[in-house]
Amino acid sequence: GNDWAGRYYSDSFALVYIGITPSIAYRINEHWSVGASLNLTYTYSESVARINNPGPGQPDGKLEFDADAIGVTGTLSLLYQHNDHTRLGLSYTGEASADLEGDLSLNRLSPVLEGAIGRLDGAEIEVENILPQRFQVGLYHEFDSGRYVTMDGIWIDFSEFGTGDITVENNRVLTPTGIYDDIWGITLGMGFPGDDRTTWKVGMLYLSEAVDDDKRSLSLRLDRVWGLGVGVTRQFDETRMDLNLNVYNLGDAPVDTGPGNPMRGRVVGESSSPFAVAVDLSLHW
Repeated sequence: GNDWAGRYYSDSFALVYIGITPSIAYRINEHWSVGASLNLTYTYSESVARINNPGPGQPDGKLEFDADAIGVTGTLSLLYQHNDHTRLGLSYTGEASADLEGDLSLNRLSPVLEGAIGRLDGAEIEVENILPQRFQVGLYHEFDSGRYVTMDGIWIDFSEFGTGDITVENNRVLTPTGIYDDIWGITLGMGFPGDDRTTWKVGMLYLSEAVDDDKRSLSLRLDRVWGLGVGVTRQFDETRMDLNLNVYNLGDAPVDTGPGNPMRGRVVGESSSPFAVAVDLSLHW
């Protein structure tokens, strides 16, 4: 909006992934199983920013860029089942790269900027989009009482992630590169049978910081994440239902765009209410 202090950096930003993952699995023997999948991912990205037209009383101009692409990669997995109570799973997904292509749109430029950057209006821009490789491990153990514990870990090569907001500076189109860090996460969970058909669940999640405070952008304000969850599994005659409630603390995610840009100004701030709530319902038959 017109009162948003960071509108010259990012007025709105969208990054959407839609995936189709056909998979196969084969049980080698009573202990070992292997699996493989093909990951087809459609990516859509949209960036909108205001442009500070010089001169008194000049309304803001507008920069818009939207693009899409399809990336392909694969996943290999391995499952070791020690017995009916304990199993360990490993999964590796390779890196997928796709070039997001779209046209840059510049609207409502002042005469000064029209002469300076107007030539960029309608320019075809290509931005490399990288879905980074990742490695996951998961452990499950069930006790004689019917209670069980789970532990999962993940490492993501997020320093290779390559999609961000689009800006125009010094008559050039800029995209942030090399600002992210590799991230890792861990989840812990426990299940408690209530009766023959009901199991209650609790769990927690931690995900490390994906970008340093001095490099964070207004579009992807990623910080470390804590999560707590509760849930219930209910078995019916022909179906099974899972209902889960999760609460996340997404971190303060402070941003400081730094000095030295009179056209866009300096924006400093952090989240005042960095919380999110997620509810999911699954039916199995």
